[in-house]
Amino acid sequence: MGISSSEDGWGYGFIHNYDDGQVKEFYKYGNHKAGLTGCAVHPINYLGIFSSRDGSFSCHDLAQVFFF
Repeated sequence: MGISSSEDGWGYGFIHNYDDGQVKEFYKYGNHKAGLTGCAVHPINYLGIFSSRDGSFSCHDLAQVFFF
């Protein structure tokens, strides 16, 4: 699992399927008022953190969207 941030303000969550080699998006977030400057995944929990140029940050429980 990984996440990425972009200058257009969208954050994405990805999962890699080792069986077929495909990378699929499972999460998309875009509620910040400016571009995202960084992202991180908590090392022992399924938390994704995004930071923005508008001075805000957001924390997301990726387990809620990843595990169905």
